[in-house]
Amino acid sequence: MLWAKRNGYQRFNLGMAPLSGIENRSLAPLWNRVGALLFSRGEPFYNFQGLRLYKEKFDPIWDRDTSHRRADWCCRILRMSRR
Repeated sequence: MLWAKRNGYQRFNLGMAPLSGIENRSLAPLWNRVGALLFSRGEPFYNFQGLRLYKEKFDPIWDRDTSHRRADWCCRILRMSRR
């Protein structure tokens, strides 16, 4: 990051914070409720909340379009569970 700052970069991509920002409402789609449940209780498997907190230090602009692609995060979770 310091190298990028010295070389004139004004922004960069920190990547995703998987499952963060998913709404957990009673009328939300099943995928949203499952994602929110994994985010809140999945710490033994992956540090979802810690990653989100770390990235928050950089005052990011979160892109909600990429965080709600069902197939993408579902496949990532399945891959993580196989490790």
